[in-house]
Amino acid sequence: MRTIFLSLLILVLAVSACAQQPQAPPPPPPMEDEEAPQPPPGERENVRFFLAYKMKERLNLTEAQTLKVLEILKEGDQLRLAHRESMRNMRSTAYKLLQNPKATDAEFRKMAEDMTRAKKDSEAGMDELDKKLMAVFTPKQQLEWLLFKREMQTGGCPGPGQKMGAPGKQRGQRDH
Repeated sequence: MRTIFLSLLILVLAVSACAQQPQAPPPPPPMEDEEAPQPPPGERENVRFFLAYKMKERLNLTEAQTLKVLEILKEGDQLRLAHRESMRNMRSTAYKLLQNPKATDAEFRKMAEDMTRAKKDSEAGMDELDKKLMAVFTPKQQLEWLLFKREMQTGGCPGPGQKMGAPGKQRGQRDH
């Protein structure tokens, strides 16, 4: 009886000790400008059409608005691809610079400033595209877009009382 009690006590203490161990932190999310595998040809276009369709459904866009949204999304893709390529080239140059024993602090500083500027320019470009999208929408659609965009950024979690698959229907709207 004593051995069973001692065994259970040791087991409980071991489990509680393990439960109190700090969990390893999750790996950091990839940086926006980090290299990600390029999607197969045509896949990005499919994603654009899918997103435009979901926006049309969620925001109740007209056909003209949907076509304009597609143009802006394509522009955004082109901006992202150009930024990704630029950053890839800059990182390659930066790694070479770091390996150069004759490199100066001024060269390091310039490279860091160039990379920082490129990131800020890309962010400004994306902000400009967001402004273009907002200009296409009515005030109600603007609000709906802000909520929808946030849901997508946080992993597609809908707001209270909403179903991700059919947000318009959840609000009592009919299919068109």
